[in-house]
Amino acid sequence: MDCADRFLLGVFADVVMGDPRWFPHPVRAIGLYVSLCEKVLRKLLGASLLLAGFLAGGSAVLLSYFVVHLSIVLAGGAGSFSGGILEIGWIWLGLSAGDLDKSVRRVLDSLRAMDIPLARSRLSLIVGRDTAGLDEPEISRAVVETTAESFVDGIASPIFFYVLGGAPLMWAFKAASTCDSMIGHKDERNILFGRFSARLDDVANFVPARISFPLIFLASLLLRMRDALFHPLDCARACFRDRSSHSSPNAGIPESAFAGALGVRLGGLNHYDGERHDAPLIFGEGRRPHCGDADSALRLMWTVFSLAVISAWAAVRVSGGPLLPLFF
Repeated sequence: MDCADRFLLGVFADVVMGDPRWFPHPVRAIGLYVSLCEKVLRKLLGASLLLAGFLAGGSAVLLSYFVVHLSIVLAGGAGSFSGGILEIGWIWLGLSAGDLDKSVRRVLDSLRAMDIPLARSRLSLIVGRDTAGLDEPEISRAVVETTAESFVDGIASPIFFYVLGGAPLMWAFKAASTCDSMIGHKDERNILFGRFSARLDDVANFVPARISFPLIFLASLLLRMRDALFHPLDCARACFRDRSSHSSPNAGIPESAFAGALGVRLGGLNHYDGERHDAPLIFGEGRRPHCGDADSALRLMWTVFSLAVISAWAAVRVSGGPLLPLFF
């Protein structure tokens, strides 16, 4: 098996299996490490929280890279087949398309059954906002937004870093993303300690987020040929006009592109831990989303995912491996 074949097998494993709840996902180990670092470094460097956060986030990223790299090298010492199988496993666990699909479909199944309380409960597992009191359009809006944003965080960026530096660099990115999710917040506790992790995540997602737009536009164009519900021109218009309306420098690109492609209005009022947060509207002339739009967002996500996989496979096949193999 060459690198391109291993990549496709890892993608196939993610599509088929997602992230089984029974499996000890490596992200949990990264989370435990960051929690331990935070506990220790806050005590040792309490007066220098920026330095403490830099050490916690930076060491998590470097450690993740070297653990994945060494594991593949050691497995390869027992034979190229063993090393290839382990790399496939790391690729599988580094992607989130299958798990995103399963999580979103659980919410949609509840909406179709008109079980709003269950839909709110299932939605709370995949979004950070308060879900109590959300009606069907607001649940659908949350699903579209998280599908669009998660495409970059959980799919486009891992694929990009795999093409750039193989499974080790993919997992260095996963560590940076995990640190941002855990400590990269602007609350009083993490505003200093998590600043490095938040900035590193912004930098890491910068290029993949911008690459995502032409892929989303092309996907909406392809879907338009079969389903007139998709609007590629509005996809482009919304992205160029509204991408900066989002608080994130990266999430605004896929969310605005998805909003225009689906013809729906995103953004607006959310509550986090009981506090009101008003965000600018994205594609404000669009309609309020409904369950069918959330289902269309999944179709769009899978089409974009397919385009990203084909592009990445071609790049790895032509180059014979990662573009910057680093320690390989």
